[in-house]
Amino acid sequence: MRIFIGEYTHTIDEKGRIAVPSKMRDEKEKTWIVTKGLDRSLLVYPEAKWTEIISARIATLNPMIAENRIFIRTFVSPAVEAEEDKVGRLYIPQNLLAYAEIEKEAVFLGAIYRIELFSIANYREYEKNPEAYIDAKRGAYERITEKMKDIGL
Repeated sequence: MRIFIGEYTHTIDEKGRIAVPSKMRDEKEKTWIVTKGLDRSLLVYPEAKWTEIISARIATLNPMIAENRIFIRTFVSPAVEAEEDKVGRLYIPQNLLAYAEIEKEAVFLGAIYRIELFSIANYREYEKNPEAYIDAKRGAYERITEKMKDIGL
């Protein structure tokens, strides 16, 4: 299993494309799943990881439980497949960029089996005081997602 480590800052172009850091690219894996993350971030998963593990775990959630429905609708529904272009860029839709408050620059953070993508401003705020930042950004989505801890996303 490929692991992701490191911190890289890249610029988003006017079309919503951003280059995946070369150290995070894989010759075989060119398709990524991008969705809403926690703390106003985006989560970026290699498609194989999403298919093999993430979607399998989510499928175990009982949709008759309100919290599970909210989580699925908030985590899975906005997810998009993003194909790397010839130069390693991903197109990220405006709705996801707006959710993460990403305008010009973004920080890629390696998080073992996934990548977290933050706006540069939010990440700098996080670095100053992680607990205060997380408390300030915690909303209904974060509270529901914390209850999903047993599925290990």
